[in-house]
Amino acid sequence: MRKKNVLLVIRKGQPELDWITPVLFKIKSKINLFIFFSSEEIKKKIEYNQNFLILKKFSKKIFYLNKFYNLGWRTFFTLIRNIKLNKSIFLSDFLYKRIHNIKKLKKEINIVGKIDIIFAEYGNNSSWLKAFSEFDEKPLIFNYPSSPLTFFQRKGIEFYKKKLICDYVFLISKNDFNYWSKSIDKSKMISIGNPSYDRWWVNKINKNNKISFANNKKRILFAYNSDFGLIPKHKEKLLEKDLDLFMNVFTSTKKFNSTKLIFKIHPFRNNPRYLKILKKYNNKFWEIRNESLSSLSQKVDVVISSFDSSAFLDGLYSKKPSIEFFRSYYNKRAFPKVSLHQITKISISMNKKNIKILLDKALFKSNNKFWSRQKINFDKIYRVNSNSTNKACRLIFKLKK
Repeated sequence: MRKKNVLLVIRKGQPELDWITPVLFKIKSKINLFIFFSSEEIKKKIEYNQNFLILKKFSKKIFYLNKFYNLGWRTFFTLIRNIKLNKSIFLSDFLYKRIHNIKKLKKEINIVGKIDIIFAEYGNNSSWLKAFSEFDEKPLIFNYPSSPLTFFQRKGIEFYKKKLICDYVFLISKNDFNYWSKSIDKSKMISIGNPSYDRWWVNKINKNNKISFANNKKRILFAYNSDFGLIPKHKEKLLEKDLDLFMNVFTSTKKFNSTKLIFKIHPFRNNPRYLKILKKYNNKFWEIRNESLSSLSQKVDVVISSFDSSAFLDGLYSKKPSIEFFRSYYNKRAFPKVSLHQITKISISMNKKNIKILLDKALFKSNNKFWSRQKINFDKIYRVNSNSTNKACRLIFKLKK
């Protein structure tokens, strides 16, 4: 039986590898894997990511678009757009096909025969993915999650309205269906779960998990969104005060002196201004790491995440107490006031008055009923024990356009 030619399209970076890697690893004997990056910069950002290193071992070709790729056609298109000639449907279509020349791209990537299957994260609406979907050979396109979050409806975030460029979308839970209903027909949505936390995969990752730390008795992973630069400048002091207050309480509490804070900064919300606050405190209390959240969460005792962050779930998948960090600025803005974790009754929320109490409970009383209830509610929603990888693998070869 001929191996399927599979193209993995990566647009932004590391989060796009987490869900899909165990699935591709499981079917590696049945496929020729090709990895297509939107740029060299994105490839460089994840070169040492554990999932990428796994995929690299059995991929046939890793390709990225350099800044000179189809430069002539892209320059011409920019020129006519600037002089407002791009309203001509014929001219726009002509240039689009020259810029997104799939036959030429296949030769560059060394794909012999047709592309059978394309995998792309469900937020990937790039023009290249659109071109693949319109190509004569019509590959089967699957979208998949880049986040372990389940998208319950709530005020402020109700529907994702952009049309998904795919034939089917894999989702974490049936609770996601309503959120995506404006983007794709429900018959094309498939509830799978999260392959990256199937027990066999976690065991494999842990076996090869070479992450090491100094000999601290306890460790806290803080998945921090550095949103400086994303809000009005005069309001940024609120973000500084939040982090400064937390660090002050943590470092001044004698009971936490042998505990280390491990900071993992969001890959796309990473303004370096947070370092201004951290550097005020002795670095024996903290360090910054770049490994994946799932790998880091296995090696710590507690996970703290920014409000409404999917990083919160990495702690619970790893059977660790998870805490949502407060946010003084956002609580006063037109953002969701209730997190998805609060809706699903798994949230433990930190505020300015309970920092010390919560950290004490999480670090030294992790078997308390306080955390047990969190785990029970989490398991009800996220189906941790199901074998999501096998289900995805069966469907990949069974489904048709």
